[in-house]
Amino acid sequence: MALIKLLTTSPDTPYFRPPPLHVQVLKVEDQPRVVTWEFNENMARAATIKKNRVAIISDGHSLARVTLYEEFSSKMVEGKAYIIRGHTLRGQSPPFTLNVGRETKFFKSSTIIVPEQLTEEAEAMINPASPLKQVTECREVKGFMSVEGEVVEINAVQPIRSGKDVIPMRRMILDQDTSRIQINLWREAAVLEVNLGERVRVTHMKCSNTDYGLQLQSSNYTKIEKPKDEVFFADIVGVMEPEEEGSSSSSSGSSAEPLLQVLTESGSILLIDRATWQPFEERLTISKLKVEMSVEGRRITKMRLVNEA
Repeated sequence: MALIKLLTTSPDTPYFRPPPLHVQVLKVEDQPRVVTWEFNENMARAATIKKNRVAIISDGHSLARVTLYEEFSSKMVEGKAYIIRGHTLRGQSPPFTLNVGRETKFFKSSTIIVPEQLTEEAEAMINPASPLKQVTECREVKGFMSVEGEVVEINAVQPIRSGKDVIPMRRMILDQDTSRIQINLWREAAVLEVNLGERVRVTHMKCSNTDYGLQLQSSNYTKIEKPKDEVFFADIVGVMEPEEEGSSSSSSGSSAEPLLQVLTESGSILLIDRATWQPFEERLTISKLKVEMSVEGRRITKMRLVNEA
């Protein structure tokens, strides 16, 4: 039976046993999965991790994605061909997915010639595209998307019940030019490092229309990428304590220390943490500071006086 027919046809009987499959393994990739989490003081960490793998297989005519759970993760090798027996179908209705279990047998077999088009599609299935979009375009995007902007608000990690599991979730607001959007980071994405004031690119998200408006939801593929620091020379003429809680630039519900705001002679307002600022505080009472600084978005990550080595 062809792979696509097996996965798209409802069995005639509940006792149906799928026939053997002759397939070529085109791609295999590690996909570890956190199955239990520990929560402590607005933070979360992985307690139990399953080292699963994902394989893209083909019979030469179509593709299928197979999850190889930790105990079966070594059963398929990329580039090899197998005859598979003892597999089952997962799902209530088509399209089904192949399920590998303890009864599944893998027999090494002859190579299948797979068309180049299917090979390219297999790559896209294991590493799906996530084009960079403007926040104003989110509503029209059907698949994955990436957005880039400044983190203007970020909450602490919260435990959220999902079925029988408790998983981490974190909300942040991204500012892009004159538009802002809420991003909900789930599971592994919720514990990725991100700080208030940073400019970031968040990948592989999908748009959802909620009771609170348009929001972006993370996926298993989501990454938070940070552009390299930009180096600037500036004259700092003032500094201000963090704004009161509830303001748009505060870290609502976050355990991170609020950031100071510094004013440059050109009128720009940048953010800096107290430890980085402390060595310069006394000097500002004497005169403005001529500095060289590394900046991520609006956040100063490093700073030195220009007349110091």
